Amino acid sequence: SIGVYPMLPTIQTAWFTKCDLDAPGCEPNYEEAQKWAGIFDSIQNLCAFCVAPQLGRLSDAIGRKPLILLSSFFVWLPVLALWMTNTNSPSVYYSTIVFCGVFGTSKATGYATWNAYIADISTTENRSLYFGYLGAMLGISMVMTPLLNLINGSLGSDTEFLKVMVLIGILNTLYVLLVIPESLSAARRNNFTMKKIKPQEMFKLLKRSQILAWTSLVMLLGVTPEMGVAEIALIYVNDVYSLKSEDAKRFNATYFAILGGAILFTQLIVVKIFDVCKVRYSSTIAISQMANAVHMLVYASLHFVPLWAVYLNTIPTCFVFLSAIGVNSLITDRMGKGEYGFAMGCLSAVSGISGVIGPLMFSQLFAALGKRGEPYVPFLIGSAMALCGFFVTILPVRRIELSPKRLVMFSHSGIYSRIEGDFESDESEYE
Repeated sequence: SIGVYPMLPTIQTAWFTKCDLDAPGCEPNYEEAQKWAGIFDSIQNLCAFCVAPQLGRLSDAIGRKPLILLSSFFVWLPVLALWMTNTNSPSVYYSTIVFCGVFGTSKATGYATWNAYIADISTTENRSLYFGYLGAMLGISMVMTPLLNLINGSLGSDTEFLKVMVLIGILNTLYVLLVIPESLSAARRNNFTMKKIKPQEMFKLLKRSQILAWTSLVMLLGVTPEMGVAEIALIYVNDVYSLKSEDAKRFNATYFAILGGAILFTQLIVVKIFDVCKVRYSSTIAISQMANAVHMLVYASLHFVPLWAVYLNTIPTCFVFLSAIGVNSLITDRMGKGEYGFAMGCLSAVSGISGVIGPLMFSQLFAALGKRGEPYVPFLIGSAMALCGFFVTILPVRRIELSPKRLVMFSHSGIYSRIEGDFESDESEYE
C-alpha cells in the first residue's frame, strides 16, 4: 500500500478532472478529488470504529494470527481493485475502501491486532523497543518507495506496476499464513460468545479507566488532524508548486523515502535512547504532540518557503509516530495479557473516530477554503488541536502515570474486577 500511495493523488485527481492532467491549460480539480477521497476514507474509518473493539475482543479469544491473516488480505484489496479496473473506476476502488473498513482494516485501525501481538511477546522492559521495531518496518517500506517508483517507470504503465504490488500483497498474506506463529497461548485466552458483542462495552471501559480515557483524548486531538492532513498534504504540495503528474509521483516517492529514513532513525535509535534514559511514556507522547503541531505549521506556510522545506519537514513528522509507542506501552504496561486485544481494539476505535472526523472535516475545509484562497487554514487548525493534545499529556496523563501502579482495565472476561481507583473499591487485596 505504501508503494501505491505516491501515485494515488494523481489517480484521484484525474478521476475528477475533465481533461488530461499534463495537457496545456488543463486545470486539475484538486478540491473535488480531495472532497470525495475524504468522504470515503471517513466512511471506511466509521466502519472500522464500529468493529475494531469486537475484533480485538475476538483476538483475545481465538488468538491473534487469524485476525492478522484477515487484515493482511484486506490491506491490499484496494490495490487489486485499481489493477483490475486499470485505475479507471473510482466507484470500484472506493467500494473496496469501505469493504475493508467493515473488516476493521483501515489507515486508522490497521495495527490493532499487531499491537496486541507485540504486547504478547514482549515484557515491560523491552515493550517500547518492540513497538519501535514495528514502526521501523513502516520506515523501511517508505525508504523503498523510490525503488518502487523506478520499477513503475521501467514497466511503462501504472497497471503493470499495480500487478507487481498485488503479487507482493499475496506473498505477504502467504507469509502470515505459513510463517507467523500464534502469540497468545490457549491458557491465556478469554471465553467469547456472540452474546458478548456489546458495542457499549468500549464506552464503559473509557468511563471506568482514567488512563485510557485521557490517552484516548490525546489520540483524538493528535490523530484527527494527522489523518485529515494526510489526506490533503500531498495534493496541497502538488498544487502550491504546480507539479505535473510525473513530477508529482517523483516528489511523492522521494518524500516518502526521506520520511521513511527519518522514521527508521526515530523508531530504532531515538526509542532506544529514550529507553536507556528512562524517559517516561507520557514524555514520549508529549514530544510527539509538539512535533505534530510544528510539522502542520510548516504546511501552513508552504506559499512562503521553497520545496526543500517540505523535505526538511520530515524531521518533526517522524517524531509524530512516537505517539503510538508511548500510548501502547503505557496502556499494556498496566494490564493482563488476556486483555491486550480488547484494549488495542478500543484504542483503534478511537483512531477510527479520528479517521472519520479528520478526513471528512479537513477535506471539506480544504475544498471550501481553497476556493477562497485560504487553503492553509486547515493546517493551522490541526496544529492547534495537536497543541491541545500536548497540554493534556503533560497535565492529566503525566499525573496518572506517576500515580501508584494498579490495574487500570476492567476485564470483559471477569478475570479482573477492579480498576485503578476510578471508583471506590477494596484495594487492600492488591497491595
